[in-house]
Amino acid sequence: MVHADGSSQAGVKYQAKQYENWEVVAWENDTRIKMKAFINGRSSYDQEAELVRQESGWTLDLGKKTDRPKWNGKEARPTVAPVQ
Repeated sequence: MVHADGSSQAGVKYQAKQYENWEVVAWENDTRIKMKAFINGRSSYDQEAELVRQESGWTLDLGKKTDRPKWNGKEARPTVAPVQ
């Protein structure tokens, strides 16, 4: 990325192999960002991760993987109560 003042900054590129919905959980500082992904593909699961900036660039360090519960062979969906 090149900024208006002419300075440049390395970006992050990631190619997903299936549908992935990522969110930023916490921006700790300029070298560490906590992320969480909701993965939907052959199997559905939640994936914790951390973007870590090192001298060589950014890395995506995968953390805890949590399978989503199944019900009757299908992914369980949370129940939302109607607003009254």
